[in-house]
Amino acid sequence: MDQDGESNDALGAGQHQIGVASLTVWSKGILLLGGLVNYQIGVGGDSNKPRTQFIGAQPFLMLQLGKGYYLRSSPIWYFNIEEPGYNVPFGLGAGKAIITDKVVYNLFMEPQFSIAIRGVGLPAVQIFAGINLQFKVDRKEKKSAQAGRLVNQLGAEHSARSQMQ
Repeated sequence: MDQDGESNDALGAGQHQIGVASLTVWSKGILLLGGLVNYQIGVGGDSNKPRTQFIGAQPFLMLQLGKGYYLRSSPIWYFNIEEPGYNVPFGLGAGKAIITDKVVYNLFMEPQFSIAIRGVGLPAVQIFAGINLQFKVDRKEKKSAQAGRLVNQLGAEHSARSQMQ
């Protein structure tokens, strides 16, 4: 916001976004694989702003190492349809889940390097890091509920990172 409390025209797309998303997840033992694909298009809003339309694809891989440690790769591949451009990073990081009586803390860091890039303002190197807190409601939890929480976390990460692109 500027001094008058107005938003800055240089920030954001100036439009509402609508779209569709599809997710698939496969888990076996210590391995979790999956992918999230999201299509968004700008509607309404500021007619002086260019129309936005993009696809975000997020393949992800998690490999549990034991004692709460894991390896991860979850880059978001960004494809701009309106102004042809793309960013296809590859990342490899690590994380640690710390379980307490009331909260599960998940800390991770994943350096990512673009292997294909075209467009202005797209990062060639980025570090994706985060802390996720999950508050326990019931101490007895099934594995399917744990996978569901991971899917929700990845969806939230994807949405937040899509807004930064």
